[in-house]
Amino acid sequence: MDGPGVRRPVPLQKSTLQGFEAKLVLHPQGEALLKMSIEEARRAGYLQSRKIRVALDTAPILGKGAVKDTYNLLAEGIEQLAGRLAEGEGESGAAWAERQGLIRYFGSCPAGETTNEYRSAGEGRGGRFVFAAATCEACPLRSQCVRGKGSRTLAIQAEEGLQQRAREHNQTEAGRQSLRQRVVVEHRIARLVQLGVRHSRYLGRTKTRLQVVMAAVVANVSLVLGY
Repeated sequence: MDGPGVRRPVPLQKSTLQGFEAKLVLHPQGEALLKMSIEEARRAGYLQSRKIRVALDTAPILGKGAVKDTYNLLAEGIEQLAGRLAEGEGESGAAWAERQGLIRYFGSCPAGETTNEYRSAGEGRGGRFVFAAATCEACPLRSQCVRGKGSRTLAIQAEEGLQQRAREHNQTEAGRQSLRQRVVVEHRIARLVQLGVRHSRYLGRTKTRLQVVMAAVVANVSLVLGY
């Protein structure tokens, strides 16, 4: 029984967590929690140096609205099934699919054609490669490759040149040394992926950023506890 002046505990409600989260977003306190987790790692002896190396991960975070419709889900399932059946017959997925009349589910089907015609979208904005209209019109796979009356195009992102230079650098001794150091970073990124950072639970960059920061806090605290 409750005595005078004794308050009974109130069960934790969903709105309590929502209010806490809203305050973190409103007063940008997520970063403060992240810094506290780093300081705790130093206090526990997990971090020995005051310096922290920063690595940039360019993999995208899928927004909450980034979902596939039924047709895309079915096409993805067909592609996966065809790939497994092709493995059983010792063929590549694309070769098996072409023999079975399912090549439209594998890639974008250029039928071995090439083009050197490049149209830039402007400095720093990428561009696209364009196939000849006559080539596309005569191709028996046109209906699987192009919709409408135009010819086939391939979009090139603005960072394509940077990515090519990065691949070349990775083949050098300095690049291989950097990749060996990157292994440690990839392990931590994998941990964040386990905590759900590849898919946003919210709409908007502010809340998505908070989700990533809180995942990093959980990852840091888990490291300290394990240590």
